[in-house]
Amino acid sequence: TLNKFFKSSGFAGGKTAGFRAVSSDLSPTFAVFSAVFLSIALVSAAFFVSCKGAGADDAAETVPIEQGPPPPVGDQPSTVLPTSDKAMAAGGILTFVRSGSYWEEVHVFTDTAGGTLAVTRAPPGGTVKVLVVAGGGGGGKGLDVHFGGGGGAGGLVTQQGLSLSVGSYAVTVGKGGPGGTLYAGNGKLLIASTYNGENSSITGTGLSLIASGGGGGGWAQSYNVSGGADGGSGGAGHTWNGATGGGTGTEGQGSDGASYIEQEKGGGGGYTSAGQKPNGEGGAGLAKADIPAAVDVDITPAIPDEFAKGGDGGAPAAAGEVNSGNGGGGGTQSDGAAGGDGIVIIRFLHTTASPTAAP
Repeated sequence: TLNKFFKSSGFAGGKTAGFRAVSSDLSPTFAVFSAVFLSIALVSAAFFVSCKGAGADDAAETVPIEQGPPPPVGDQPSTVLPTSDKAMAAGGILTFVRSGSYWEEVHVFTDTAGGTLAVTRAPPGGTVKVLVVAGGGGGGKGLDVHFGGGGGAGGLVTQQGLSLSVGSYAVTVGKGGPGGTLYAGNGKLLIASTYNGENSSITGTGLSLIASGGGGGGWAQSYNVSGGADGGSGGAGHTWNGATGGGTGTEGQGSDGASYIEQEKGGGGGYTSAGQKPNGEGGAGLAKADIPAAVDVDITPAIPDEFAKGGDGGAPAAAGEVNSGNGGGGGTQSDGAAGGDGIVIIRFLHTTASPTAAP
């Protein structure tokens, strides 16, 4: 019989969490197994097993249990989801992005042929974010000592906290205006609005957002000069010899184009600020990071870093970036450059997706 009922030294001294068998004074030494010790922590767990003799304790062996990485946080893109079984709508380029503890479904429309957003399951009310950018205006032609005006940016409309119903929503993506020339096929001088960008929009039950195309830049040839056209943002234009100056932007969508005179340069209006003179800087647009509906995902064509920037005037004419709605640059002894096509993005909370894995 055992002379003692042994107990763990840990209970006495706080060193071990378990029980240990100790032989009687007259019994032979026998193997003893300690109990399982489980230490709960945030990043690791360990299982301790030890064999004890009657004389001295052996060192315990620790075996770590690895945990996987934590779920992604922040606004991180997942892979593009080509199937529709988990999507709540169809249309455009479909992708999912991480937003806090949830996933959001995103539809990006870049095709100027238009399209449809077909909603099969209504997203939670108030979670819908939309960006609509129209095509940018083309820059004006420059000749002699005159510089072509920068094209105005396409109008930009962005809203959040919206709702979508089950049904179809028509989506239009506006083309950028062509680069400015002077004459039509019949030999008549063209007016600046010939180079305006096209409108972009999304319309359907309970939702109608329309962005106006950017205004074309004014042109000049000797004493024949032109003002800039009105639009989402106005194109830059001359004010001398009876010309009307820079075009007017649409309230809430863009700014005015610069009004400039002979040998000056004028920039087209942008979403954030008006076009400038005499150096011809286009007005500033709006950064992708400042637009709730915009996303940073790897798709083709790429999502621009800035939307709705005015075209520079009288510089080497540069076309507006694809799907940015930026205005085209005005020419220097050359035709103007085309404005960038627009874009439409719809983004909303995806309720059926796991909060820790991509759908």
